[in-house]
Amino acid sequence: MKCLEFRRLALEQPAAIPAEAQAHIRQCASCKQFYQKLNTQEAALAQALAVDVPEDLVAKIMLRQSFAPEELGASTVKRERQGVKRGIISFALAASIGVLAVMLNWTPLTNTPVVEEHGATAELMIRHVEDEAGTLAKTELVSMDTFRETLQKVNLQASADYSGITFAGNCIVDGILAAHFVVQTPEGPVTVLLMPNHPFKEPVDYSNKRWHVAMVPMEKGSAAFISEPGLNWQAVKEQMMAIVKV
Repeated sequence: MKCLEFRRLALEQPAAIPAEAQAHIRQCASCKQFYQKLNTQEAALAQALAVDVPEDLVAKIMLRQSFAPEELGASTVKRERQGVKRGIISFALAASIGVLAVMLNWTPLTNTPVVEEHGATAELMIRHVEDEAGTLAKTELVSMDTFRETLQKVNLQASADYSGITFAGNCIVDGILAAHFVVQTPEGPVTVLLMPNHPFKEPVDYSNKRWHVAMVPMEKGSAAFISEPGLNWQAVKEQMMAIVKV
């Protein structure tokens, strides 16, 4: 099972991932950490939503009201009824605040700063490129309409055309939607991942024997450039960053 497939399954049914997915997290430390965070957040949300109104709350309020003098005027009775409503509403509001507190303290799975695990994040992107290896071999240029539509799906825009793009599409990387491009250069292909919802605090360079990953902050979010070591990816970065606008 590939990491992308596992994360899709985990987000769809976190409480009951299939056996194949369970086997995957025993072998992949990055996905195991992702799944642990997901389960922690699911449990916190479930606990907040499980707050029930006490069974005897309404009964106690009604009992108090039943002992009121019979000669109470209509306005007094109305006030008592409003008191019942206020009691129930107050409890519901308290429960809602509890849920809100959980949501406000919810750490998004997709926004974990890259400084915590540069290598793991870069390796995840490398695996994504390898899973989509067929995109690197494409030679036919995509239309600029396709280029712009791919950007628009992640709320980005292009201020000018960009030549040399042989693949454009949207995909999920580390649990978030990204704009995925392949740019053919004289030295070889460069994969570009634009992720406006995945901020990096600082530029990061990561290399292994086969790949080099450069992760750079954007005005909003971040971008990653993946290529073979020694390839001039900087030229692609400069051109892409110059025309892509948030």
